[in-house]
Amino acid sequence: MIVLVFAETILASGTMRVLTLFVAVVVASPLHAQVPASKAQSPSFEVASVKRNASGSVIVNTTVEGNRYTGTNLSVKDLLAGIYAPLPRARIVGGPNWINTDRFDIVATAEGALRYPDVTEMIRSLLAQRFQLVVHSEVREGDVYDLKVARSTAELGPRLLPPKPECAVASPDRSRCPMAELARMLDPFTEQRTVRDRTGLTDRYDVQLTWTPDRLGPLPPNAPEEVIRAREAIDPNGPALSTALQEQLGLKLEAKKDTVDIVVIDRLERPAEN
Repeated sequence: MIVLVFAETILASGTMRVLTLFVAVVVASPLHAQVPASKAQSPSFEVASVKRNASGSVIVNTTVEGNRYTGTNLSVKDLLAGIYAPLPRARIVGGPNWINTDRFDIVATAEGALRYPDVTEMIRSLLAQRFQLVVHSEVREGDVYDLKVARSTAELGPRLLPPKPECAVASPDRSRCPMAELARMLDPFTEQRTVRDRTGLTDRYDVQLTWTPDRLGPLPPNAPEEVIRAREAIDPNGPALSTALQEQLGLKLEAKKDTVDIVVIDRLERPAEN
């Protein structure tokens, strides 16, 4: 697993996401291998409880321990984003308005110890069985970004460095990262466009990237104290993402049109609680 440290905070779809935490790459099935959720031949949880969460909290949490999966305050879009990662959330289209606003607590157990590839397939089955989810994939024209070296001299930035030979493992504040993974990690922070590696760089690098988001909406009245502290810690004069990429990593994002994969929701219903 590759871990990259992003700093500062971003507000997306009304949900506060604190990016001083580690952002991990989620491994999921490739989109072209997926079929409509109702027809997928996937492993499923032995027992699953689904209940509405009306707390108004902005904190989302998932854990896997032994044979037990626990998800707290999850929207259906959160669940779909995990299934179809690294597909950007904006390319999961259709469905009712509550796909982003309704929140659910899920507790599910399997017969044996859970592995992450199995969890993905089990959540897919859960959505098909309890939410009546049916989807299909399409290829459409869309907006993408090409990640490129910004300088004509091919000089890299001061925070994009080849790892030192003596470093056997990544340190907490710098993490070894191939450019293809960096491109995928940038997807959620680039207006949900797909970011593709076009740097031509084949090595793994120590990456440290810090930026301030362009827009921050108001905090909800019941925001947890840790979220309030994170907001107060933001430097309002910090660099935007595009500036940070160029100054810190020596990279740039080049916008263009290209064909992209889309997941279309054909059917989705609120589940009966149990």
